[in-house]
Amino acid sequence: MKKHCVIFTSSYPYGAGEPFLESEILYVASQFERVILFATAADERKEAMRPVPDNVSVIPLRVGRNTDKLALAVGAFRRRLLGKQKGLSLRQRLYGKYCLGKALLISKRAKRALEKVPLVTDETVVYSYWLNYICTGAILFAQSHSAEGKHIPVLTRTHRHDLYWEEHPLSIIPLQEFNIHNAELVVPCSKQGSAYLKAKYPDAEEKIQEAYLGTAPANMEGLASLRSKTFLTIAGMRSVKRIPLFAEAFALFCKKNPDWHWISIGEDATPDGDVVREIIQKNRLEKNVQLLGQMANSDLHVFLDSHSIAYLVNTSASEGLPVSMMEAESVGVPCVGTDVGGVSEIILDGENGKLLPKEISPEQLASVLEELSCLDENEYQRLSANAFKHWQKCFNAEKQYKEWAEQLVRMA
Repeated sequence: MKKHCVIFTSSYPYGAGEPFLESEILYVASQFERVILFATAADERKEAMRPVPDNVSVIPLRVGRNTDKLALAVGAFRRRLLGKQKGLSLRQRLYGKYCLGKALLISKRAKRALEKVPLVTDETVVYSYWLNYICTGAILFAQSHSAEGKHIPVLTRTHRHDLYWEEHPLSIIPLQEFNIHNAELVVPCSKQGSAYLKAKYPDAEEKIQEAYLGTAPANMEGLASLRSKTFLTIAGMRSVKRIPLFAEAFALFCKKNPDWHWISIGEDATPDGDVVREIIQKNRLEKNVQLLGQMANSDLHVFLDSHSIAYLVNTSASEGLPVSMMEAESVGVPCVGTDVGGVSEIILDGENGKLLPKEISPEQLASVLEELSCLDENEYQRLSANAFKHWQKCFNAEKQYKEWAEQLVRMA
């Protein structure tokens, strides 16, 4: 029998978003005769497409910001899917209608796109990369085919901003309850995320199971080095990432350790980026700091393959399961990070890195940096070896994505 997989993403393979799919798609495509990938918000006229396997058909749906007003209008007339609205503010209700409208547009455009190339298959599975309105669109798409005599199961991953209500500016993720109860399988990327959903939806506990993301194996020889005297951060300079906190701590640390360096990778043309540059200038750290800005995932791999790093540091106030930490551990670099989201599933405190309290001051962080910089070589090598072993066990793409692709096939 022919097996088909229909994937709903936000923008992948256009632009630079959802980089984890670059590795995952190779394993998924190898298990299916045909993969149809709907990039829901992408506009192929504006963004370049990354390469995909030959049996992957990419269809951009253009349900991006250009459809915001249309989505709100469409969603206003189909409120049933939103569930209970009592107690919600006007802004929350309007956002719910907007998300519903996006889902309806995604479903309609996806079905229309396949009118000329129908799903002629005995075994099909639908896979949404996000547990938000993209997932709802995927479910409605699958249900429309089910009405034609086929039952198409839907699996969905979920990460951070599509998972935790408390992290959303409006403290709500519309359609999550609908998605949970209509998808066959809901897959958070961390145990913490899985526990969160099971507590919120105890009646759906059996269909919620975590599965880690993964990163590709890399050349690790000589990359993790305490003698490099270099800290690395990989994060866009947005408020949730708290890079100014690290900048302040690094400035304090450098007063005693002027021979150490900090490399920052991530978007820095932001208000927080301006704050960081002020801290650097104020403390005369221009020779100690490199702000490399946004970097494509492929370029990041090249960087990690060619630079010696002592530690990766993450100071986020909120996380899902940071892929940057997986990348670091894959080359034996110990990680330092705040105990938020699934970070404690990557950093085993004292075994392969250092776990920090979420609420930490620049002075406290500087003290931690001092402690880590003074480790003897044997202790550092122990952390490094354990970091690589932990990656190999839990976050190796060859293992994680092979198992995930096999899961998709079983559901088809």
